[in-house]
Amino acid sequence: MNKIGKFSLVHPKAIIGQNVIIGNFCIIPANVVIGDNTIIKNNVEMRTSDSGHGIHIGAGCLIETGVLLDGACDIESTVTIGPFCEIKNNVNCKKNSYLQGCNRIAANCVIGKDSLIKYGAILTSNVFIGKNCFIGPHVIFTGDDASRNATKAEEPHTSRVGDGTFIGANSCMMPGTSIGKNVLIGACSFVREDIGNDSLWYGIPARFIKKR
Repeated sequence: MNKIGKFSLVHPKAIIGQNVIIGNFCIIPANVVIGDNTIIKNNVEMRTSDSGHGIHIGAGCLIETGVLLDGACDIESTVTIGPFCEIKNNVNCKKNSYLQGCNRIAANCVIGKDSLIKYGAILTSNVFIGKNCFIGPHVIFTGDDASRNATKAEEPHTSRVGDGTFIGANSCMMPGTSIGKNVLIGACSFVREDIGNDSLWYGIPARFIKKR
């Protein structure tokens, strides 16, 4: 049995699975699909257009208080989106990914399976995060005019992070940078060039330290 809280608006055309809990003061428009056993807490707002691809939330997800899903996006199963995150159009959060809170994820980003994005991180448009990555608190992927305005799904990703990579807190990535697999970037680093696989980088600007 589903439970819908006080003063929440759920459009009759929204598709709601079984054992779904929707908190108070939520807005769930048409063109939304919510999987079984998902919990949506208070003051969550979803925005979609009347036509085209809507919002899809898989089974077993947790959407915390104050989240804004602003445009069509795919949230796969067992994803956690922490309090006051903002997610824009055409974002794909892969299975078991975790956004801790107060994250800003712009259009056309991909968050890989089992990846963790700590609180306060900002991803501009077209950032691809691989599997099993750690993005530390307040990490910023910067964008230029082209990347901010790119809203088409076929646009190439302007920044990429390979599987198993760790980016330390308060680091900054210049637009268009590509970071390989199994990379460790130390806290407070400034990345302005591509980084290969299996390496340790640190500094302002970030410099190669050693192979991992």
